[in-house]
Amino acid sequence: MRLLAYALLSGMAAVGAGGIAAAQTTGGPPKTPAAPATPAIPAPQTPVPETPAPDTPAPETLAPATPGNLLTFADPGEVLNIAKGYGAANLEKNEQGDPLISGRLDGVKYSVLFYSCESGANCRSIQVSTGYTDPFSAEKANAWNRDYRWVKAYEVDGASSFRMDVDFQGGITRESLDAQFETWNSFIPTIRDFVAGKS
Repeated sequence: MRLLAYALLSGMAAVGAGGIAAAQTTGGPPKTPAAPATPAIPAPQTPVPETPAPDTPAPETLAPATPGNLLTFADPGEVLNIAKGYGAANLEKNEQGDPLISGRLDGVKYSVLFYSCESGANCRSIQVSTGYTDPFSAEKANAWNRDYRWVKAYEVDGASSFRMDVDFQGGITRESLDAQFETWNSFIPTIRDFVAGKS
């Protein structure tokens, strides 16, 4: 009986104040579970600077026209230099002392006349012209002017006269003046064929 009572008392002593039996285990107190490993937070990455793209050259553009690169007068020397880029050309003077250029393109003679000059200088416009002594009528001139621009045709005393005017009022660039001569040069074969009745 004493052994049974001792056993009962020992079991009751194991009951806590809240009436819940405290589990007893052998081998010491329960181990505290290890805290879950904190996931490693990646260190902020320093952005790698982008390698700049190699400089791409800007498309070539013409310099804007400024008062410094405009021809406000038909300078004979400038006109002559451009004319020589297309064929033989010589600078002369007419009876009034104004500049005159005589040239040849593809075997065709032509002239550059200077207008609105002041004592042979400061001319404000030029006219590039050529003509043939072959018979030419006003009707044929009209037919040309109906079909072509830039260069105009005239009947003068039964012969032909083809003219192109270039105005320097307000100034033009050398590139523009060169383009005018390019236009004139491109018309030379057409003029020749038209007068000969081939076109």
